[in-house]
Amino acid sequence: FYLSMEHRQGEHFRCPLAFLATDITQRDDQVRDAYTSVLKIFKAFNRPFATQKGDIDRARIMQVAVMMIGGLAVSRALNDDELAKNLLTVAIKIYWIINLLLTTTANTEDTTMLLSNNS
Repeated sequence: FYLSMEHRQGEHFRCPLAFLATDITQRDDQVRDAYTSVLKIFKAFNRPFATQKGDIDRARIMQVAVMMIGGLAVSRALNDDELAKNLLTVAIKIYWIINLLLTTTANTEDTTMLLSNNS
């Protein structure tokens, strides 16, 4: 749902991380502290990407968070719905590639399949 067109349109749910990404730098420290807290909570939802390797896990979890938030934020900035849909589709594929690479011993064929336009 996070990387969907419905979420992009914000009719039922609006993630402040993606919806306020461009505005938050103009806010005071209290608002930025709240934004930072929400990011920490968001990262906690990505714990399944952890593999018990400390710093590597923290970096991987951050990669997933940045890709998801950034993908949604950029899709919202576009005025071309088809392009936005394509961007979100690519972001979903990247999400699953990251998941595959972190949770299995993926081979090149698996990654190629996920990246292809036919999947």
